[in-house]
Amino acid sequence: MNIKIEQPFIHTEPNADMNNWIVICKKILNALVDQPFLASLFVADVSILLLHKPPFFFSLIMLGGLMAMCMYFGQKLALFKL
Repeated sequence: MNIKIEQPFIHTEPNADMNNWIVICKKILNALVDQPFLASLFVADVSILLLHKPPFFFSLIMLGGLMAMCMYFGQKLALFKL
């Protein structure tokens, strides 16, 4: 009885970008330099949420904005090829 088990597709090249952290850091920095307004919003949002105690509803709005920016940068950068 020959049963073939289908393996999920995983990007497993030995020299993939996932292993090269210098390339990943350069991509992140280039994306932040290309989008200065979003980068400044991102830094300000993270610093306010970490270092201050904003009101509850304001912090929820800021957290939602932070998640939206992270999803945008994640789609723009595509650091990991899956």
